[in-house]
Amino acid sequence: MSTERVAAAEPANLARVATTPVVDGTLGALATGPPGVAVDRSVAERRSLAIGDRVSLLWDTGIRQEVAVEAVTDDILFAGNWLVAPATFSSSNRARLDYQLPLLATPGADRQALRDQLESLVAFHPNIEVLDGDAFSAVNAASVRRIATAVEALLALALIVGLLSIANALVLSIAERSEELAVFDAVGMTARQLRAMLQWDAVVMAVAGAGLGITAGLGIAYTFVHSLSAQGFLEFDAPWSALASAVVAFGAASFVAALPAKRQASRVTPASQLAT
Repeated sequence: MSTERVAAAEPANLARVATTPVVDGTLGALATGPPGVAVDRSVAERRSLAIGDRVSLLWDTGIRQEVAVEAVTDDILFAGNWLVAPATFSSSNRARLDYQLPLLATPGADRQALRDQLESLVAFHPNIEVLDGDAFSAVNAASVRRIATAVEALLALALIVGLLSIANALVLSIAERSEELAVFDAVGMTARQLRAMLQWDAVVMAVAGAGLGITAGLGIAYTFVHSLSAQGFLEFDAPWSALASAVVAFGAASFVAALPAKRQASRVTPASQLAT
């Protein structure tokens, strides 16, 4: 059993203010037939629901209601995961919460004047916002952008910490491998070959670390998205090209991280190290 949000709307009124793609069935059946529900496509696929299937809704009032799947939609913005008619909702709930009220302006209406009138009506209700179509889209895009910006900032911080860790590990390895490096130098390894060896050590660590981090991150992200399915996060779509670019960029940045180790290795004196 899972807790999910159920929206209620008159199908005829919803069709006037928004285009709700219907994959199967009809929204009109919600208002004309017995109690029914429209289900978002992703929810229907995850729960293996089809037109005519019975669904048991347990409302927060404790009332259990059996409804039939009348339509499968593809519009999470207005229809939500679950959509019923207001009559179906009212029959099992004592109170309702209106969280969205779409309005349709008549052709030729002065939109700015209409907006001013609406804002004056809700002036004493600071929790109510008046948004036109463009502003509504911008608000939803901004909320997603804020989350993406926070994730990108954390990613940048993780990359910086990772590069510092690689640089620190390589510098420490020079002190621990001083005799090994002296032997390489004694048997003819050139300074250029030594720097290349250290450079590829850094690249291997960077790519391996990025691969393990991305794998773990994808697993956590998938679990996070799945746990928020009730809030509309229904599809997990990883940005594979961006992740591949991040691995390449991290590998390239490891060249910079290897610079301190290269300078440390150039100070190794073969004779003194082999003498000890």
